Amino acid sequence: MAAPKVQLSKILPAWQWLQDYNVPKFRADLLAALIVIAMLVPQGMAYAMVAGLPPVTGLYASILPMIIYAIVGGSPTLSIGPVALISMMTFATLEPLYEVGSPVYIQAACLLALLVGILSSLLGIFRFGFLIRLISHPVIKSFIIASAVLIALSQVKFMLDVPLKSGNIIEFIQSLWQYISFTNIETLIFGVCAILFLIYIPVFFKSKLCQSYAHSLQFWVKALPLVLVFISIALIHFLHIDQFGIKTVGEIPSGFPPIAMPYWRWDLVIQLLPGAAMITMVSFVESISIAQTTAFQQRSELNSNQELIALGLANFSAGVTSAFPVTGSLSRTVVNADAGAKTPMAGVLSSIFIVIVSLYFTGLFKQLPLAILAVTIMVSIWKLVDFKPFIETWRYSKADGIAMWVTFFGVLCIDISTGLIIGIVSTFLLLLWRISRPHIAVIGLVEGTQHFRNISRHDVLTSTNIVSIRIDENLSFLNANTLKEFIILEPPGSVAEVLKNLLLSFITNPITALHEANFIGILAWAVGLGAALRHGSETTQQVITDIADATNAIIRVVIAFAPVGIFGLVVATFAQAGLETLKNYAHLIAVLVGTMLFVALVINPLIVGFVMRKNPYPLVLKCLRESGITAFFTRSSAANIPVNLDLAKRLGVNDTTANVAIPLGATINMAGAAVTITVLTLAAVHTLGIQVDIVTMVILSVVSVVTACGASGVAGGSLLLIPVACGLFGIPSEISMQVIAIGMVISVLQDSTETALNSSTDVLFTAAVDLSKK
Repeated sequence: MAAPKVQLSKILPAWQWLQDYNVPKFRADLLAALIVIAMLVPQGMAYAMVAGLPPVTGLYASILPMIIYAIVGGSPTLSIGPVALISMMTFATLEPLYEVGSPVYIQAACLLALLVGILSSLLGIFRFGFLIRLISHPVIKSFIIASAVLIALSQVKFMLDVPLKSGNIIEFIQSLWQYISFTNIETLIFGVCAILFLIYIPVFFKSKLCQSYAHSLQFWVKALPLVLVFISIALIHFLHIDQFGIKTVGEIPSGFPPIAMPYWRWDLVIQLLPGAAMITMVSFVESISIAQTTAFQQRSELNSNQELIALGLANFSAGVTSAFPVTGSLSRTVVNADAGAKTPMAGVLSSIFIVIVSLYFTGLFKQLPLAILAVTIMVSIWKLVDFKPFIETWRYSKADGIAMWVTFFGVLCIDISTGLIIGIVSTFLLLLWRISRPHIAVIGLVEGTQHFRNISRHDVLTSTNIVSIRIDENLSFLNANTLKEFIILEPPGSVAEVLKNLLLSFITNPITALHEANFIGILAWAVGLGAALRHGSETTQQVITDIADATNAIIRVVIAFAPVGIFGLVVATFAQAGLETLKNYAHLIAVLVGTMLFVALVINPLIVGFVMRKNPYPLVLKCLRESGITAFFTRSSAANIPVNLDLAKRLGVNDTTANVAIPLGATINMAGAAVTITVLTLAAVHTLGIQVDIVTMVILSVVSVVTACGASGVAGGSLLLIPVACGLFGIPSEISMQVIAIGMVISVLQDSTETALNSSTDVLFTAAVDLSKK
């Protein structure tokens, strides 16, 4: 006979706690219900406004859902009802489809609650509760914080009494700029006074002056929103301050919530289904997090699938009682627990009190100012806005920190649902990136021990015949290629091998060159075809020209978006190594800038001195001062052309020579680009442990000069040509792209210095050649 009881207690947890229910527990639950109701009445009506619904629907959402959860749910203190986040998501789902507040909008809100209930129940019945937990906690935390900001902003329109949009922060700022001049000053002052009341009265109650009454004042601190509601109603009723334009709630229908199935059609269901799925995920994660916290404190277990079913039935009941989606409320649950609630009967009693309010006291709230409800939301929701989790998360996991910021800005700048989807997707992408790029270390034996450590961090013993490696990740198909590349990547054995690689790259067939991203082969075939087609017919040349123009247009679009992809690599680099990586780049920046300064102050003067047969430094320094400094800040050789032409004129350079040489130099000058390509490629070679002799370096420099021709005419052109140089050493394109990512990190100094060298060299060499003939 015991088996059916156990089974019944699993299906209806209320069966278990009702058997032990007694008068002391009832007294504790009654007191907790009275305290919670003081919060629930103003919050319920306020959150209905957030959802774009009549305030009375907030009361309806607090009746049957709480009773259903008390019977089926497993948490003794979880307070089910309207919450700000789900209300905002309801508004975000319905507002693009229907006119806010219209009958069809209200019916759609009921249908949305019904769909959330069905989805939650199905997930619980089929034991899919674990799927929703795949959403990382940092993403949910960021989503809640960003949503809290939007919810607070959505209430500003009631404070100012102007029609502001609040789908995202951009819409809000635009509409605020448009309507700020129409602000109702009286409503704003009234709202600000209400905010100060809710913030500073609790501070006063907790001060030393009230210390002797601290215990008795706890109830009034929790009931302050309800006190504020009654004070504002009294001001409207007795002082008639509504004549200053302060808007009120208006008539609220009294009576028990109407029980009926909402109007539905299949096309309407399909429209609402994506929003319902998002609300289902968020409401369950929020509810289960709150319930598990209280369960942990009470050392009790919580069945996630049972909670899904309970939450589903609660939402289903909300849908058939003219309400909107509901979930567990953190603030009311904490108050419920602190007030001493022993069982879910506290929720049932709260529902009974709401029924009494709905039947007999709704007329009392018709003179309630809308600004007061807005203030109640803003003050309560702003407690959720805390940026400490962003900092803490970044410290222990860069990937989770990035996902948090991506979610935060996605919600703020796009909309709630899209922001959450972006956050979830970014979490999985960063997770896959981390798995596919595991840290691999070559390890050696610590002398005198049995321990192996990273050879780059410890003084260890290694073998010339055996290489020991440590892979800091489980092996899978995602990272198999990374391991293979790490193991088989070998440096060229000699100069002959480098020349052989270069030659083979030149003579490969064009299809293979394109397929394997053999940039040297592509460049060779492009030059060869260009030379051969010079002897073709005019028609052929015209066709090739048109194809080249079209290809060039496509390439320009790709190059325009290339920084976005490179930025992704930069983000991934920081996700793996953190901001401390910047310290390691200081040496690289010093080498790059130092090399360019050596070219500007040593190599260029040697060339100019040889051509002019006199001291070159007056001319060199003048060109650096008047052209290089300007180019450093503009970071554009093209933008610096007028500066160079004016300088050339003042130096006495022939106008025809200057007008041809300087614009041409701005397009094809390769001085700084060649330095960037060479230095970054050699940095990659050094990092990978590839030994390079002086002859190979010279070959690399020649290749860099040839490929860099014209690079200064394209933004980031020198960085995008690094794979060509890396191909000389058999470095895979994946690693080459990581080198580009490093270049993007230091691109501010690198690009500015490169442009300064390019532009000053243009006018310097033009002046040197022209003046040497006079």
